[in-house]
Parts: sequence; C-alpha cells; structure tokens
Amino acid sequence: MRSRSMLPMSWDYEPLKFHVTFSKGLAIQKSDLIDEGIAVVNYGQIHAKSNSGVHLANDLVRYIPLRFALQSASARLHRGDVVYADTSEDINGVGNAVFIDSSGEIFAGYHTLTCRPDGTALLGDYLAFLSQSDWWRAQLRSMVMGVKVYSITKSIMSRVWIPLPPLREQQRIVSRLNSICDEIDNSTHTIEGQISALERYRASVIYEAVTKGLNSDVPMKSSGIDWIGGIPEGWELNKLKYADHFISDFLQENTSPDFKFRYVDIGSVAYGIGIKNYTEMNFGDSPSRARKRVANGDTIVSTVRTYLKAIAMITDDDDLIVSTGFSVIRPYMHLPKYLYYLCCSELFCQQVEKYAWGIAYPAIGEKLLGGIWVPVPPKDVQEDIVSYLDNQTSAIDAVLETKRRQIEVLKRRRQSLIYEYVTGKRRVGKEI
Repeated sequence: MRSRSMLPMSWDYEPLKFHVTFSKGLAIQKSDLIDEGIAVVNYGQIHAKSNSGVHLANDLVRYIPLRFALQSASARLHRGDVVYADTSEDINGVGNAVFIDSSGEIFAGYHTLTCRPDGTALLGDYLAFLSQSDWWRAQLRSMVMGVKVYSITKSIMSRVWIPLPPLREQQRIVSRLNSICDEIDNSTHTIEGQISALERYRASVIYEAVTKGLNSDVPMKSSGIDWIGGIPEGWELNKLKYADHFISDFLQENTSPDFKFRYVDIGSVAYGIGIKNYTEMNFGDSPSRARKRVANGDTIVSTVRTYLKAIAMITDDDDLIVSTGFSVIRPYMHLPKYLYYLCCSELFCQQVEKYAWGIAYPAIGEKLLGGIWVPVPPKDVQEDIVSYLDNQTSAIDAVLETKRRQIEVLKRRRQSLIYEYVTGKRRVGKEI
C-alpha cells in the first residue's frame, strides 16, 4: 500500500472503519434458496466471473422465503452499500465485492460482510472501484488466515486504510471509471461471445467425429444409447470401464517426505486446454489429495466439481502426481488421443454431469463414470479421426488463444486504469 506521502496533497489517508458501518449477512444456507421470494446476494454470486464489482446484475441475485428476511433488519441492503464475500477458496478472491447500485429490496446473504459508507467523506461506488484494485487488496491478503479457505472478518476490515480524495473528486473518478469500464466490459463481452461460439463449434466437431466417424457414406446402425445416437457399421459399443482401464496407483504414506513431484489439482486443468500449470512440492508438505500416479497416454477426468470439465491427456509423466479428485483412465480398446477426444466431447461431459450428485460440489463415482457407454471404432478409423481432430482443433485453438489474449489485455488495462485513478496517479481533468 502506498504511504500517505505518495498520494496527492489534497487527499486524506485514513482507516476504512472511520467512514463505514459494518454488518453481517443473513444466517441462511444454500438449501434455503427458492425460485421466487425476497432477493439476496450471497458470496457465491460475488465470486462469479460475471460480477463486474460495480453493478448488481440480475444473474447475481437469488431468493429466500420472507421469514429469513425478518430475522435481521441490519442485513437489508441500501443503495451505495458494498458487499464483500467473507470467504474465498483462493487468495486472489480475497476482497471480491459487489456494489449495490439500485434501491430495490435486497438482503445480504450467507458468508457476506457489508460496508455502508457514511456518504459524507466516502462514496460507496468509489469504495467499490477501490476494492477491485490489487494494490488495495494487498492489505487484506496480508492479514487473512486460512489454508483451504481464506476469511475476511470485521476486525480485518477495520484495520484496512483507504485513500480519500475530496468528495467531488471521488464523484469525478467514479464517473470516469464507469465510462471507461463500460467500454472495456462491452468489448470483453463481445469477445467472450465469440469464444463461446468457437468453443461450441469445437465441441460439435469433436462429437461428430468420435461418434459418427469421417465417412458419411458408411451405413449407420442404432447404438441404442441416447447420447451417442447412430454409429457406423463396424463400430462396437462398450462401457468405459471395459473399453479402458481405471487406474488406482497411489503414492504410499511411507513415501519419503523429501520426495519431490509436480502436483496437478482440479484448478490446474482447463477444458479444451488440458494442464495449464502445476505446483512443485515435497511429499511431506503435500495435501492428502496429492496422491495419484499417472503415465503418459492416460486421460484424467475430474470426478468432483464436474461442471468444470477438467479433462487432460498426460503427455509428460515425469514426477507428476494428480489429485484424488481425478479418475485416471488408461487406454485399452481406444487410442490414447481418441480416448481424450471422446472424454472431451460435449455430450459425454453432459453424461458425467447427469450422473453427478451434489449442488455446491457435484461429484461422480468411478462406478457411474465407468458405466457410461462409449463407441469403439476400429483402430485404423480411430487413427484417422485423431489426425482429423488434431488438424481441426489446432486451427480453432489458435483463434481461441488469440481471443483469450485479447481479453487478458483488456482486463489488465481495466485494472491498470482503476489503480491509477483510485490512487491519484491519474487525475480527472489532469490526464497524463
């Protein structure tokens, strides 16, 4: 955090607690949510990717019965409030918030902490923009405690300091940032729509190839399986657990604490991309879920948080360990790359989600996963399909990568401009 001397001379630098009132959200649970009723915003919606932080969009709102709203009048939100998620599963999410920019009846829900600015020295929308800057969040990150979950408390928020421009300058900063962010967000949404369309096209190309083959002249036969439909003559059907092998090869608990490996968890894998990154660690410092061994050619499929579609093919197994939240499938009747494409096909993923249980963390057991019927083409046909899909998906992926880089550039520019304005590095009317 910058010191007071680094801020503009006309700005103050004071503890947040001097200018806000804190309150907690309702003591409700996810199971209390209903389709219609009293509006609430919960920590899950605050962490949603669609949350801009400065606007309460409709998709961030959930509903509860009236009886819960009557429990705590202090949880009712007012226009100008800033609502923080009081827990986060990763350090980057610490400080995520939503700004209440409407006057309708809405309450703060579970795992939330509300800051209500006094309005005389601090504006809520200025605080909302300030809350998005990593520069300001660094204070929170230095104070939160946690391993799997990081928690923000009233005590922690009370120790945070904020830069305070004069009220009229706050208004000008907010006006300028609203205009800038609207423009950037609109561009981002347009590119995200293009990415979604490309991803759907990619998924359809994979599905058609792995279930219908490449030769449209081959006679078709009914598979008897809804998600597969008709398949070419000469293809077989089998349950995944018989077509391929589910591997249960674990690090033993007597493994040397100094054994070093690269760990891949669910968050390290992205649909259509594969393994994005890994964490190097020693066995003695590793979480209990860092235990599954893999081999080159295996396909890993996440069996927890199945909506993430964390699927990857292992191409480098040197000291690689994956989470027990993955099923490790070793090819037998399928070629390695064909198996990977099959597991990535959209309708196969839908089958996985169909049989998953749970709401917050839907999961599927290996018995159910292995029971999914899959097509088994002849090996030479699989080779042709893999070659075709490698060419098709590489071309699509190149365009997707360009689009994703464009979004990253826009996000960095958005963050940079917010930082510059809320710290006084860039002044409204004194552009540099």
